[in-house]
Amino acid sequence: ALTALPSGITSIGQYAFRNCSKMALTSLPPGITSIGQYAFLNCYQLSLTTLPSGITSIGQYAFNNCQRLALTSLPSGLTSLPTAAFQYCPKLALTTFPSGMTSIGDYVFRNCYQLSSITLPPALTSIGDFAFANCTGLETVRFTSTVSSIPNRVFSGCTKLSTIYVPWSQGQVANAPWGASNATIIYLYIRLFNWWYIWWYIWWFWFWQKVSIFLTADHTLSPLCCCGCATCMAILTFAASIL
Repeated sequence: ALTALPSGITSIGQYAFRNCSKMALTSLPPGITSIGQYAFLNCYQLSLTTLPSGITSIGQYAFNNCQRLALTSLPSGLTSLPTAAFQYCPKLALTTFPSGMTSIGDYVFRNCYQLSSITLPPALTSIGDFAFANCTGLETVRFTSTVSSIPNRVFSGCTKLSTIYVPWSQGQVANAPWGASNATIIYLYIRLFNWWYIWWYIWWFWFWQKVSIFLTADHTLSPLCCCGCATCMAILTFAASIL
């Protein structure tokens, strides 16, 4: 069985290793930048845990039905994933995606049972039908940007999917809950998160104003500072020491 490829390879063409069911590669040459369509289709023993960091293109069905593919991340230069690129990869364990990824095609992660909690990238503008269908281990999904159109079966068959966080308002994107029949959608969650920060900044502004009021000219504490309790005195003493 093939266990290694020549180190000088920079691309893997379409259909290159299709149906090589006993090929047991555990890594790919670091100089590879593209993988063609159907390149590793039905390579059941392919046991990669990482892909070369320079990859910028993966073709459709490239890793379809690679039963032992156990990636935990994708190369940062990928901007799109075409149809069924990782379909039927039950050990795939991604949690995040490249920040510049703009599209995820149809069926890309269908039947990837190990996906459990995913955060979709901020650049995402397009997601295909059945993209995460039958990911039966998937429990939480976070959208970090507004995707204007989401097909109604993206999360079909995701029986454990309980929560979908989205940064848009209810009714803004059609077809909710996009096939996730058991899920609760948390709308506008990024705005709520930002409000937490706003209150945090207000508190700090108030705190430093109080410190400046009760500091004397030589940066010692006035006896009138705050409420006089030990906790407040300790905090203000520390603040005085760093001003």
